[in-house]
Amino acid sequence: KVGEAKAAGIIASGVEIEKAYSYAKSLEPIISTGMRTLATEIAIQEFIESTPDNFTSSAMEMGNELEGHAVDLLSDRIGKKIDNSGDFQSFFYKGALSATPDGCIYTGFVLEELAEVKCLQITAHAKFLSLVKNQDDLLTHFPEYYWQTQCQLAVTTAKVVHFQSYSHFFIDGYNLVYVPVTRNETHIDILEKRAKRTLELVPAIREDILSNPARLPIEDHND
Repeated sequence: KVGEAKAAGIIASGVEIEKAYSYAKSLEPIISTGMRTLATEIAIQEFIESTPDNFTSSAMEMGNELEGHAVDLLSDRIGKKIDNSGDFQSFFYKGALSATPDGCIYTGFVLEELAEVKCLQITAHAKFLSLVKNQDDLLTHFPEYYWQTQCQLAVTTAKVVHFQSYSHFFIDGYNLVYVPVTRNETHIDILEKRAKRTLELVPAIREDILSNPARLPIEDHND
């Protein structure tokens, strides 16, 4: 049962307490499964001979087909030209973070705004329609998209990401959900610290691979 607690004269709901606890835990030097998985993917690069270059899925194919149209709709909605989209997307990096937004908006030669669109299936877009009204809702219900936009802001000079969910399955008036996401310096700091900790894992994982006695030594291969 979710109740209420009083601390220092401030009443908070159980949900708010849970969010505060999760946020406090994110500041601790803990290693999540996702961090270790990413570090492992980085560590094994030198041991991989080839990688598949044709991986796809129906969701990815739909996104590729509709992304250009979705960016155009977003451009119309905000009344601004969106550059560096489609096959001409820009890659940005800063420290241990990197991002490739779906579009860039410049004022003169200064990058001030970004665009990110998602072309979603019916159920996911319906969730956007019913639950997402602002960036706090985006964090609560689609945290992967929220953190993606904060990462984009972290590696650029942009002040806002124009985020849009689009589904061509819905009729006009219900096929778009638009949420502007602004910089959250506290969350960006968390991202940067977690990215740094992830990279710090790589040497140890690489050494574990090299020293694993169960691995067939190179000199024992007989071709």
